Amino acid sequence: MNSETAFHHYDKGSSASSPADGSRQKSPQLADLERLHDRVRELCRIVAPSGAEGSMLALLEAYSADNAGFGCRLIRLEKGDICNLLLRISGTSDSEPFLISAHLDTVPLPQGVASVELHENDGILRSNGSTILGGDDRAGVALAMEMADLALAHPERHGGLEVLFTVREEVGCAGSAILRKADFLAAYGFNLDGESEPGSAIIRAPRKALFTCRITGRTAHAALAPEEGVHALVIAGSILTSLPMGKVDADTTVNIGAVSGGGSTNIVPDSALLMGEMRSFSESSFRKVQQEIDDRCEAAAAARGGKVVVQWEDVYPGYTLDNESPVVRAFSSACRRLNLEPKLLSSRGGGDTNNLNSIGIENIVFGIGMHNIHSTEEYLVFDELDTAAALLEALIFLPHE
Repeated sequence: MNSETAFHHYDKGSSASSPADGSRQKSPQLADLERLHDRVRELCRIVAPSGAEGSMLALLEAYSADNAGFGCRLIRLEKGDICNLLLRISGTSDSEPFLISAHLDTVPLPQGVASVELHENDGILRSNGSTILGGDDRAGVALAMEMADLALAHPERHGGLEVLFTVREEVGCAGSAILRKADFLAAYGFNLDGESEPGSAIIRAPRKALFTCRITGRTAHAALAPEEGVHALVIAGSILTSLPMGKVDADTTVNIGAVSGGGSTNIVPDSALLMGEMRSFSESSFRKVQQEIDDRCEAAAAARGGKVVVQWEDVYPGYTLDNESPVVRAFSSACRRLNLEPKLLSSRGGGDTNNLNSIGIENIVFGIGMHNIHSTEEYLVFDELDTAAALLEALIFLPHE
């Protein structure tokens, strides 16, 4: 999942009653858990950071070729070697087609590390501590492929399954940013990329934009005629101290993450660069703070005789779904059938779900229990994956009659 995700309760929804002994249904009726676990191990060993997902794409193309005679079709959604893939599996029931998604890339391995060595103990899978595990989002890919296996084996129990595999998610959701609604038959679905526990889903996430402040001053010799210069770094400092920063209000955060400029110590620098980001759940707050940033940058530069150009780049849009939306109702109902209390969450992070909602595919992030992602402390718990598989099965497939 895209980094910087922080979870908190948004609306827990209706509670589900648990069995008298407090147990929960964990084992799926159809899923092959040994196959699921083996696939997770296999996928975590594959090194495929953002922009280099070729080995993962080749694996899925081979999977599609092996199942082409069983109602399985693989669609390359764009031209080029690295592209989003859509696996479309035919069903024979009259239920609606369903979409699940996962991303194929991981964050890069640490410098000097070329492979992932797995360590497993008491149902917990880790790396050897020198690198990421890659459970984000290899666990999601494994779950998606398990559901594809079940959909191929039981076409009578679903109305069509679409499995979307995106690329370049970890670098600003660049792969999903170019998707179109016309690519899909399904109207709603789930993104298998949630760090939170099975039985939870993210139904609210913010809009994110990057901004760049390009400051222009005037060069001069720092010793002979410093008064003739306009110091771009001083302007940058003035902007830094004047901008709203951190949690601006309940919905909006702002951060400056990089400052650059200057060169030789005997020259008054005539250029500087500030790079930052803003996130907001509220469109009105976003526009208000954006205007405030533009105005304060311009005022700080003008006060010292310089100029500034502020450029904005949207990374992904925000989304908010309520408890009565079809995808949330389906999720909550499936949780209750498995005696799980549905937990509907809000996140200040973002991912492919933001882009899917923006094109009209109602989508929420499905919790699968990924722990300490993007770090050498990352791990997966197979029991949690089993529960996630059971919940996915309850969502996708009609009950056996």
